[in-house]
Amino acid sequence: MISNYKTITLLRVLKSVIDLFIDTFFVMYFLNLSNNNIIPLAVFYLIVYATVYITIFSVKNFCKRKKRVNLLRIGIILNFVYFLIIFLLRENMVHFSWLIAIIYGLEEGFYYSVYNNFESSGIKNGERKKYLGIICVLKSILSIIIPLIFGSVMSVQGFEKCLIIVLVLVAFQIILSFIYKDEIVNEQKRTDFKSFVDLVGKNEKIKTVYKMYMFNGIIYSGAFRSIIAIYIIRVFTDSFSYGIFTSVFAAITAIVGFYFAKLAKPKNYKKNLVISCILTALGILIIMFKCNFVTIIIFNLLQSYSKTIVELINSNALSDISNMDEIKNKYKVEYFVGMESCLVVGRITSYLLFLLMGIINTNLFNNIIL
Repeated sequence: MISNYKTITLLRVLKSVIDLFIDTFFVMYFLNLSNNNIIPLAVFYLIVYATVYITIFSVKNFCKRKKRVNLLRIGIILNFVYFLIIFLLRENMVHFSWLIAIIYGLEEGFYYSVYNNFESSGIKNGERKKYLGIICVLKSILSIIIPLIFGSVMSVQGFEKCLIIVLVLVAFQIILSFIYKDEIVNEQKRTDFKSFVDLVGKNEKIKTVYKMYMFNGIIYSGAFRSIIAIYIIRVFTDSFSYGIFTSVFAAITAIVGFYFAKLAKPKNYKKNLVISCILTALGILIIMFKCNFVTIIIFNLLQSYSKTIVELINSNALSDISNMDEIKNKYKVEYFVGMESCLVVGRITSYLLFLLMGIINTNLFNNIIL
């Protein structure tokens, strides 16, 4: 029998690989179907993240009960349905993008309503840095192989064949979700956000983590990643070369993950965050000045380090704080709902700006590297 530790690890790695596919090849396919108009893509993600928040907030009380693991299973099954619908609709997908966005939002909402809680409870604070580093290395190794497979398959056989691979990965996730056993449950009837808000007001650590996640939503996990995908697509015109490019920088992510697991010291986290922000800003300035093969390489070199470090430090801090006595015994669900709220606010803000860019310049995609 696979232990919960291994199950959580596999679930997270598989989810990361699937997200990589969505953030790269799905965006490429979506833009092709929408004639390189970024407005439908912006609306798609606005619907997704609005649905994510509504879902998480709607099931928050159920997250405190013994059968909460069913929420995780529902989320993964919806993910399978999401990709299956895309596979069946194919070129007509863009005409039903609002429906697909709702299903994707429901999937993310159900999945993350409980997943962070499981990971927080299942990994001890003293083991978390090593665990996150190992996760980063594992998903990076897969991210080296998978994009090459996706890129070559998409070039020769089309996007639909890639979806079959993704459906197999999601099916494996479904199996893992039924293997997982929720062993640590402090069952309560309802959430208590009024008391939790009072606690947050007195705790600077929680407020800092929430601010970091809002920043993450605006920059690293919001519209910025779609903009970068557009830049890369314009430089790497075929899916195979795009897959090679993605794989190379996944290797850099693996190196950063190894560094975090073995060498990074908590006392240096703040310094690393500052360096990451500077590198991100520098990378943006470089591609704004001139976007070509060389500047894209430089940008992604800086971005791969910065994004990975920020996400590893954020994840480590988030879960460590969730295991503080005043949080873990009563407010863990409220804590993660608060985190997801900050992330969603950041993402919606970034995609509203993305939508505004599209409205102001509807030919933005075609002119973005001129």
